[in-house]
Amino acid sequence: MLETRNGVQGKVCSTCRQWKSLSDFPTDPTHPPSQGGRHCRCKVCHRKIAAKKRSVARKIRAALSALLVLVFLGTAIAKEKPAYQTGKLIDLSVQDVTRGIGIVGGMAAPIPGRLYTFQIQFEDFVYFAQYSAGKLSYKPEWIVNDPIEFRFGKGDRAFLKRPDGKELEVVIVKKVRQQ
Repeated sequence: MLETRNGVQGKVCSTCRQWKSLSDFPTDPTHPPSQGGRHCRCKVCHRKIAAKKRSVARKIRAALSALLVLVFLGTAIAKEKPAYQTGKLIDLSVQDVTRGIGIVGGMAAPIPGRLYTFQIQFEDFVYFAQYSAGKLSYKPEWIVNDPIEFRFGKGDRAFLKRPDGKELEVVIVKKVRQQ
């Protein structure tokens, strides 16, 4: 509320609780004429609070920026290209197999497939890896005695790098130490 002291119109600041003249309060059209069309805080308190809010906003922006950088680096690291080992393809055998039984026209029929067995020499070991495919779904792209790039996965899994850059997931079924 407006008060007049010593012939000067003023009011009490809601923050510092000191009486000040109206000229010490910023204008604010949202405040009613009973408050002199002025803000409830004096200019000094208003600046202090605004500075504190800006400081907090800067800290929040800095923290968000740091978080964004960490997320970006995390995805960049996660998307690193896998490291491949180079071995030698000793043998590649293909067997026609039955992948199960299917019902065709009310009758049981075998589901044809192929089992590919890769023998890959790497350091002192020969790895036997298998890939099971449908009858027509896959044709091997490697040549025996050529180098082959591969990487080990989790457990008994490995990934062979195909000439087109894609990977073929295989299961390591045996590991033999060379003599």
